[in-house]
Amino acid sequence: MKLLKHNMPRGSHIKILLIGYLGADNFGDECMLREFINLFRDCDGIHFTIFSLGTNYDSDRITTAYCPREPFHMKKEYLRALSGVDAVVWVGGNCFTDHDNNGGFFQIILAKLLGKKFYYCGVGIDKLEKTVRIVKSYLAILLADGLIVRDSFSLEKVRDWTSHKEVLWYGSDLGEAYLSAQRNKYRCTEEYIVVSWRELSKNIGCTAQMTIIDQLAEYLVKLCRETNKKIIVFNSDQTMDRAVNMQLLIALKSKGISNVRYAEETTLEEKLEILAAAFCIITGRLHTAVAGYVFEKPVMLFNYSQKIVEFAQDKPSVFMVSEAMVEMGDFQNYLYSSTRNNQHTVSCTINFDFYNRFVDLLTHMRKGLL
Repeated sequence: MKLLKHNMPRGSHIKILLIGYLGADNFGDECMLREFINLFRDCDGIHFTIFSLGTNYDSDRITTAYCPREPFHMKKEYLRALSGVDAVVWVGGNCFTDHDNNGGFFQIILAKLLGKKFYYCGVGIDKLEKTVRIVKSYLAILLADGLIVRDSFSLEKVRDWTSHKEVLWYGSDLGEAYLSAQRNKYRCTEEYIVVSWRELSKNIGCTAQMTIIDQLAEYLVKLCRETNKKIIVFNSDQTMDRAVNMQLLIALKSKGISNVRYAEETTLEEKLEILAAAFCIITGRLHTAVAGYVFEKPVMLFNYSQKIVEFAQDKPSVFMVSEAMVEMGDFQNYLYSSTRNNQHTVSCTINFDFYNRFVDLLTHMRKGLL
């Protein structure tokens, strides 16, 4: 961190606009945003504007600019937010995909037209097969002034596209770094079966999602009765996941389970308290699984994406389940295994290679701005 301060001296007065899926009460994106801002905590002269989908982040060094969900008004407000900044940073997440983001193609084009620097930090590439999305992602990466990808799959793809350009890379994402630093701040117990499912209809279809919800409910009924543990359900994404978790709650109650609580409105800290108190965690969200791993909990994680594979590989306590959900039995056996505690080892050392590479990015940014 001293290096960061050295490379961003007093009097720089750089204004940076942060964009992405920010301010939407998404557990993972909030972790990534907090870690990104933490990187600058010892740096003077930097002011952030967060292009937020809802959360107010206003503080001494942060201004909130609100991002409407309607496309026309979003573009209008983005242009307004751009007017007073020196650079734009897309913070974290799979921003190059078929289903969700196309790398902020409009955002980077407009920023470059207005002479702004544009950076991607801690981002990933996931399923990318649609021609239009591939072309937009390719152009966005070529136009970027700096790029840090979060996993080896994304690194390989970016290197194929930008062989002439240095790619700044590290081995884990911003959210994982943030969550690793939280490990000793929460008391770990084994009180609850914690469930935080996710909306998957775009990935696997509505019919398959409903089938999985029913299978999951059947499994949870069995697990709840065998362990005599209370089930807590919360939304890792307050907007996207609310409906699917409500469907799960209805399915559980229809099967006679009353020992369940829906933690609907929770802060990030409250979610971490719940996860630290978990007997096990069942989720379809990456960073919820990361938190479970950090707190040394058995995790059952639905595999719908390359980022899930990247995280879960070589982690004995993280069980990936497929659409058929046939792996639930293996997870059940692990929960009662005598080797469970011996298999789980977590390294919570922050990846300083990332910080060193980020210093390089800051230096590059500073040269372009000052």
